[in-house]
Amino acid sequence: MPNSVTVSGKQLAKNEFERAFDAARRYARQSRARSTWLAYRSDWQQFESWCGPVGLAALPAEPETVAMFVASQATSRLSPSTLTRRLAAIRLVHLGAGHPSPHNTIQVTEVMRGIRRDWGKPPDRKAPAIGEEIKKMADAVERQTNKGLRDRALLLFGFAGAFRRSELVTLNAWNLEEREEGVKVTIEKSKTDQEAQGQVIAIVRQPDSPYCPVQALQDWLTKRGDQERRPFPPDVPWR
Repeated sequence: MPNSVTVSGKQLAKNEFERAFDAARRYARQSRARSTWLAYRSDWQQFESWCGPVGLAALPAEPETVAMFVASQATSRLSPSTLTRRLAAIRLVHLGAGHPSPHNTIQVTEVMRGIRRDWGKPPDRKAPAIGEEIKKMADAVERQTNKGLRDRALLLFGFAGAFRRSELVTLNAWNLEEREEGVKVTIEKSKTDQEAQGQVIAIVRQPDSPYCPVQALQDWLTKRGDQERRPFPPDVPWR
């Protein structure tokens, strides 16, 4: 009889452990959106695929390996927010396998610091060609009116940065940093940036083009006058 009670107690303890383990695993999965977990899986696969051909171990990875990986990815103009997510995936896999994570070592953090500084500079390249339809729309506005200058800036600046409408109308004056090469735009959060890491977009000046997006923005802001307001407030019906 005492033996059967002991066995029954062990079974109850085992069942409770399994329930607790399943609950912990379920809540851990819910700690991030499904799309984030899928992105992490893809990020880890990218890291493994990069390590294989160069003969470096992905798990556990040396800090120098991770530093070289993010540097290699940065040369393809991947944004710092994407690289930060790549590092988050590397961290999770290492910790899940019981290894210390190399993601925040001095070798990696210094490379990421350099990548962020470089990303903030407008790239030395030509801006994408303005489509004929955009040119026709820009030519059709009445440039002598406030509304026309605003609409022209929305068209040319929005097209050059591939901005969503929601990103344009929530831009603040402090999100725009004018530089010799163009304008650095900081998007604090967007639909595709659920963790609010932010994104920097460089709008390159085209001084020889009548469709320069930077000039179109400056014309609009100069005409409007108040440089501290949002460039494109959604609630002001300019005419």
